[in-house]
Amino acid sequence: MQRQDEKYDDRERGNTLNWETIGKARLFEQLTLERTQELFLSLKPKCMALKKGELFIRDGQKVSFFGILESGELNATKLYKDGSQSLMLKYEPSYMVGVDIAATKRRSSTYYITAVKDSQIYVVDYDKIAKPGYVEETERLLMMESVLALIAGENQQKMSKIEILSRKGMRDRILTFLAIQRSLEGKDEFDIPYNREEMAEFLCVNRSALSHELRLMEEENLIYCRKNHFRILEAELYNRE
Repeated sequence: MQRQDEKYDDRERGNTLNWETIGKARLFEQLTLERTQELFLSLKPKCMALKKGELFIRDGQKVSFFGILESGELNATKLYKDGSQSLMLKYEPSYMVGVDIAATKRRSSTYYITAVKDSQIYVVDYDKIAKPGYVEETERLLMMESVLALIAGENQQKMSKIEILSRKGMRDRILTFLAIQRSLEGKDEFDIPYNREEMAEFLCVNRSALSHELRLMEEENLIYCRKNHFRILEAELYNRE
């Protein structure tokens, strides 16, 4: 198997970077685009191309870096001894991938991060922003403030998943999941970030059984759904209290 560092492309890419995507990364949200460009290049990121199905981070790996996803899509997945798996997080372009691992004391991943599409990601040494000396201190503190907010948001997502999985029945899990999405969107009609297979993995249920249950819920006029688009028809069922 090809080592991760052998996939790096160290050519100068300052003129070919998708600055619109890089600039949307949470790391730079408090900086101007011009300053983002200067800082990003000064961090000397390494470009890594991943084919669909290739690992970016493996379970148990020591992680002292993070990646900013420029294109493609990655999933964070927990695998279990019985062969089952659970979708933890989904990463789309501009997302900072793996920063929650690099920020821990042990820096040891507890899940896999895999490309679900051909992807390109820029890898940065975490200590360059975490420790004083490499970036001007005022800007470094702004960047770390944004990193903390990102990690807090991810932890909130993980707590929501615990709430969902605490529900024993499939319908209860679906209702809790949709209630959370409805609360996040602030309306009864929304798109979820998962396809049907990913939704089943996130809820830790069988895909066929999930599709069957969604059809029943439609027949009972509880929801309307097409692919990843949902509309809540019986709002009172989605009270999480």
